[in-house]
Amino acid sequence: MSEQWYFGEVDYTPRPQTRISGIAKVDNGKWKKQVLTSDLAPVGKVFAPSLYGVAEKQFLIFTAKLNPRVNEHNSYSSDKEHDHYIIEERKKPTVVIDYRHMSTERIRYKLVEFGLGSIDAIDAEPNEVIVALSDTECAIVEVMSHPRNGRYVAKTRNVEVYSFNSAIFEGDAFEGQFIEIPDVTVGDFIREITWKLDVDILNDLLDKLKDYDEYLKTTTKQQRADLVSLLDRALNITEQEDWADIHEWLKGYKQRVARSLIEPREVINTLSNMQPFQQKLEIAQQAASNAYRQKIQPIIEQEIRSELADLLSQQESLKQNIQERHEILENQKVIQDELQQKISSLNQQLVAEIGHLNQTLGDIKELDSQENISLVDRLKRALHDQGKLINPTDTTFPPWSRGSGRDDIPYIDNSEFVAKLQAFEEKAAISQSELNLFDRALRSGDFVLLPSISAEIIIPKYAEIVTGGVTFRESLGPNILNLDDLWMQPNQGTKTGFARAWSTAVANPNQYHLVWLDGLQRTAIDLWLPSLTSVMYSSERPSNLLVMATIDDNFIDKERLWSELSRFSTPLKFDNQVEYNKRLLQRLSIVPEKCTQLAYQKVSVASENYSEMLEKGQLWLKELLDK
Repeated sequence: MSEQWYFGEVDYTPRPQTRISGIAKVDNGKWKKQVLTSDLAPVGKVFAPSLYGVAEKQFLIFTAKLNPRVNEHNSYSSDKEHDHYIIEERKKPTVVIDYRHMSTERIRYKLVEFGLGSIDAIDAEPNEVIVALSDTECAIVEVMSHPRNGRYVAKTRNVEVYSFNSAIFEGDAFEGQFIEIPDVTVGDFIREITWKLDVDILNDLLDKLKDYDEYLKTTTKQQRADLVSLLDRALNITEQEDWADIHEWLKGYKQRVARSLIEPREVINTLSNMQPFQQKLEIAQQAASNAYRQKIQPIIEQEIRSELADLLSQQESLKQNIQERHEILENQKVIQDELQQKISSLNQQLVAEIGHLNQTLGDIKELDSQENISLVDRLKRALHDQGKLINPTDTTFPPWSRGSGRDDIPYIDNSEFVAKLQAFEEKAAISQSELNLFDRALRSGDFVLLPSISAEIIIPKYAEIVTGGVTFRESLGPNILNLDDLWMQPNQGTKTGFARAWSTAVANPNQYHLVWLDGLQRTAIDLWLPSLTSVMYSSERPSNLLVMATIDDNFIDKERLWSELSRFSTPLKFDNQVEYNKRLLQRLSIVPEKCTQLAYQKVSVASENYSEMLEKGQLWLKELLDK
């Protein structure tokens, strides 16, 4: 058994062995009294082979371990007369006192000056108690027996405060006391507090006050000690045996003195209520009041005039001061307005200059290189708050193959993705099954071929759903003669949109990146496309790079077609879209959707579910190449 604490009582004086009867066990930070025959088989006790320093009926906290003589291969384990467990670790119980409702000062007085009287029922010679200061803090207090009254008082010293688990008060008590659970009730050290006797606190206070009080400055240390002793004796006077008689005399004497003061006052009140006496008293009071008014009124009027003269002078001075401050404030406002106008003008000029700077930076070749990225970052830091306006657009690439960032575009899950595809189906003149085939073929890694009109309708809206509206559209032309020309612009030395898409896909494997090779018919297809399809289906291609192309029947060189193209691509033809024209494209483009993106996940195409549409696409491509 490991770290299960029990509370128990010693059965008999050790010889040196004894037994301990289990009374309670720890349950969720508190003690719970219960019959422990199942925990401490067979009769709820543990055997202590050698236990010194304890007495009969003494309480202990202990853990138990399996008796080494018990195992599953002998009859000892089923014997109901022998102990299955022996004591492993034991501790003296420490009482936990609940003073959470009291202030720290009241707790200090209670423990240091007054003392505790009922904590030795658990431990006959306690030297330590745990005092709960709040639900989360407790103090470990050393105590000793007071030589005169026998109560247990705290030693005056620095007291350590620890974190506290108040669940102990929700459990059972023993002999009216709560008992600590080792390593559970008391936690980590927090701070120290100092507890002293009242006389020591008074001595410290007088020592500090003597620097501020004229009388105390003249006293000696012995005189201050005598004063503290007098105050201490006054507080303890009620403990003297003859104080009760003196206190009784003082109460009677107080009543007699009060009566001697009250009775003359009652005589005066009685006389003053008689009408003749009252009338004469009122006349005398009125005469005295008039005489006093005549005497004091001129003096008061003179003092008021004198005080008002000073106040009026101060008022005029304040008015003049306020006027001067007001003029200064107006001048400051004029200066502030001028500075504000200059700042506003400078800000406008700075914004305009940053706009020109963005254009200049946009003309830099390979703006996305590490060197140029570092240059832009340094400019942003140098301009502080205005640096956020620096956002150059790489003008060396056409907008349709630039592939701008999409860090702020939200991701959607599969259920949202399906809902968006269904909504798109109604607008794009395409069936749900055709749209599903296009999506799964593209995301499974196939090289998808579409007619130009279908791509113009589908690709922008599909990109708004899957890639945050980002498409790398690479316009093909007769200058594409080999695979490398698809990576680097011939005669220009700059990367193509295809190259940027490939690099971006490698750097961001959790995002889809869509490449649109626009116009296969404008190239000598058989010179470079076989090499591209070989790379497309190799392990070098990023699996999150989606590649599709458009092809129509206006071939620039019919002698350079590739008859095997249908074997290495997935051509798709959507019937309904043949009827749609420029008007449909305009309608789709003027209703922009909120862009989203779909996290990369591996998908595949179940060709048997789409065999008819796949055959239709193959037939379309064959007819196109055979014209």
